[in-house]
Amino acid sequence: MSALHDQYGVRNELLLGVVVSITLLVLGESTTAAAGIAAVFLVFRAVVHAIQRTVGDYADHVLFGGVILLGAWYLGSSGVSVLWIGLVVLLGGWFLLDGFQHLRYGRSRAERIAPLIADGNGPIHGFLLVVVGRLLLPFRLGSYTDGGQ
Repeated sequence: MSALHDQYGVRNELLLGVVVSITLLVLGESTTAAAGIAAVFLVFRAVVHAIQRTVGDYADHVLFGGVILLGAWYLGSSGVSVLWIGLVVLLGGWFLLDGFQHLRYGRSRAERIAPLIADGNGPIHGFLLVVVGRLLLPFRLGSYTDGGQ
């Protein structure tokens, strides 16, 4: 689980907030807007850490998927292309399903999907297998635990 309670974790989160704020300033936002958005970002991260510690690993995926689906609803009400809305719904739905499945079966981030092999002479072997395996994991998770429930 992620731990926000130690000094290093707090410092790291504050640094992320500063990075968000500086990025927004570079992109042309006002100082007030950049500071406000960075503060909202830090509050969101703190809520995510609290939910992870309370509910379990991957609870952040449920929250993140819900936020993405709310964003898709907002995009739909603002008249954005159906293709964009579909892609956002697909992304949010995957995060939501992934989080629910991992919480349902008690899986944690410490468990590996497939090994990555780096021999130092080229690309990492097994990277594509890991990516595809990770994308399909919420759909196959029941077959890995509890005898295929």
